[in-house]
Order: sequence, then C-alpha cells, then structure tokens
Amino acid sequence: MNVWNGIELVPTDLPPVVASIGKCDGVHVGHREILDRVIADARRRDVPSVLISFDPHPLAVLAPERLPPQLQTRRQKLDAHEDTGLDHLLLLRFDAAVAALDGPRF
Repeated sequence: MNVWNGIELVPTDLPPVVASIGKCDGVHVGHREILDRVIADARRRDVPSVLISFDPHPLAVLAPERLPPQLQTRRQKLDAHEDTGLDHLLLLRFDAAVAALDGPRF
C-alpha cells in the first residue's frame, strides 16, 4: 500500500480510482465492510483502491472537547490499513484552512 502524506504527493498521472473518505482511526467491522467494498469494486473496474483519511482527527480542530481517545497509534493505523489490501492511503492534514473549505473547493 502506498501512503501519501498530503494531496500534493498524489501522482498527477493517477488513473481514475474507487475511493472512500473518512477518519477510519481503526479498522473495525464497519470500516472493514466499507473498505472491502471499495477494494472489490476497484478490482472489478481494474483501477486502484484509495482510502482518503485525515490527520489529525477533525474533531481535534473543530471541537477538541469532543475528541475521542485515539484507538490506534499512527503506525498501528497504517499496519491495519495495509492488511486490508488497499492500494493507496491518502492522509490529508486537517486544519482550520481545510475546515473552512466549502464542499466544491474541498
């Protein structure tokens, strides 16, 4: 699995992909179901599978008082996602500038 730490590191010649976006701070049964579907659909279409996630957790910026405990270390998260069979993981830095973007600009 390739890990991109920022959108600027995604290759400009990346073909169309099947992707899911979310925090996915641990790979529990619900996350695994979503990722399995992304991977299966990507394989059917013969394109890469991608998970787009955030670092830090969006609540760390939006509502720090509601931030849940960290389920896994960064290394554990990467290892857990590696085990899913995903082709790529894009980690987006979540900060005040990203939080301020409207949907189309994001």
